Parts: sequence; structure tokens; C-alpha cells
Amino acid sequence: MDFSRKYRITNTQEYREVYRSGTWYISPLLDVSAKTNTLGITRLGLSVPKSVGSAHERNLLKRRLRNLFICIENKKKGWDIVVIPKRESLVTDFKLFRKTFIDSLHFLSIIPKNVINSEDVNEK
Repeated sequence: MDFSRKYRITNTQEYREVYRSGTWYISPLLDVSAKTNTLGITRLGLSVPKSVGSAHERNLLKRRLRNLFICIENKKKGWDIVVIPKRESLVTDFKLFRKTFIDSLHFLSIIPKNVINSEDVNEK
């Protein structure tokens, strides 16, 4: 799977809809909101505030999150997911960051709990 435009949330109104009516997973590293859609595909939106760090650091977090999203092959179809990383995401170990992201998708029922192990998803 790639990360072409059809797999991204690009419209401000779509972000607001996920914020407003999505289910939230809150952790010290990131906040994740998810809402079903009628498109038949699962899309990812990233909202990285400037308070997280410099442009270089924010871009690093976005690359990591996109890579994790792409590497998970057994996602359920028909979801919009918005991820908001926090400053602590930069200073934590990548394995913990990956585990937190995967746990959030388990919690939101986007991926089955017993199918994927957080160790199976590698950083590229």
C-alpha cells in the first residue's frame, strides 16, 4: 500500500468531523480519533502542532506515523483516523511510540487485537 492522496484526509471539514464525532484514544504520546466513513477505504490525517517541535521534528513524527500506517496491512476498511502526536513522542523510544500507536488502533477497533504484534511493524 502507498500513501497516495486517496488514503489521506485533506479537507479541514473532514478533520473537524472526525474531531467532533469520532471516538478518542488519549495517551501521553499521542491522541487518536477515529470515525467510520462510507468510502470503503481507511484514511489517515495527521495534525502535528508547532508546540511539538521544530519543522524537522514534526516532519520526523509525520514520516514515522505514515510508515506505521502503511505497514499495518490488516486495517478494517471504512475509517477516518486523525493522529495528534504530543511533544513526548519525540523523546520516547520508537518501540514504545509504535506500541502506543498500534494499541490505539486496537482500542478503536480498527485492527484486530490478536492479529498483529507491535513488534512486527518496523521503522523504515
